[in-house]
Amino acid sequence: MRHKVLLVLHADGHVEAFADSDVDVRTVVMPDVPGGETLAEEFVELTIPRAYREVYYPGNRRAVDNVRRLLPSQLRQQQLDRELMDGLNAVRELIDDEHRREGYRYGIEFDED
Repeated sequence: MRHKVLLVLHADGHVEAFADSDVDVRTVVMPDVPGGETLAEEFVELTIPRAYREVYYPGNRRAVDNVRRLLPSQLRQQQLDRELMDGLNAVRELIDDEHRREGYRYGIEFDED
């Protein structure tokens, strides 16, 4: 059975782990060694708690993301973008409804992702 786990990484380095059941989360820091990626990986392998060494294999990686600073203005822009898309979708529905009532077989079409 898989457990749902959400890690929230704050800009100041604070990490919160949320889960739907008991989980054990360990943090290992990957050092920034200029030109020494292999050295950094070896450091991680040596500092992982013994119980977790069997998990640290590429085939066990479930997700990858980047931690970056997110400004309040960026959050606001995302909100505005969502509101704009919601408005465009509402206009599309109005036009499509009108076309259906008038017997048209076409409407405004947008690429759906």
